[in-house]
Amino acid sequence: MKKGFTLIELMIVIAIIAVIAAIAIPNLMRSRQTANEAAAAASCVSIGSAQTNFAAADKDRNGLRDYATPQNNDSPSYTALYTTVTLSGVRLELINQAVATAATLAGVPIKGYLYLDMTTNGAGQPFERTSEWAVCAVPAQYGRTGENTFIYGSTGTIYSQDLGNGNGVVQWPADPQAAGWTSQ
Repeated sequence: MKKGFTLIELMIVIAIIAVIAAIAIPNLMRSRQTANEAAAAASCVSIGSAQTNFAAADKDRNGLRDYATPQNNDSPSYTALYTTVTLSGVRLELINQAVATAATLAGVPIKGYLYLDMTTNGAGQPFERTSEWAVCAVPAQYGRTGENTFIYGSTGTIYSQDLGNGNGVVQWPADPQAAGWTSQ
């Protein structure tokens, strides 16, 4: 008598593996999205701390205590917060280089998110960079790397909202909570 598995037994094992995979893979993807979203919120706060440091010390040496914008270095990123000046041969790095260069929709995402400089305040006016700034973190691939978009600025409160498959926002809402944003 030959010993081995029958075709039916192999099919049952394959079916069991398929059921386990169908349960485990979505949970793994959701865990990854949650981790990406937590990292995006933390990066927004990191940008906020760097903005405070940048303005307080006049890191761009322009004589104004202003916040950094991508335009400070004629770059589509926050390189002004990454490599502003060199003091005594040491380059200042206020934020992670990867976050600095992810500050554009054309950038390379960091942990599934891109960071956009928000340009206008709740009244639709350009930010007065000596007193206002804001950043938006948007999922690089909606539904895969994250679902929530985050906004954080000089108000000191981080907000999140599922905007669907959007490109982020560049205007700070006049009343974030009335516009559907949830404070974190």
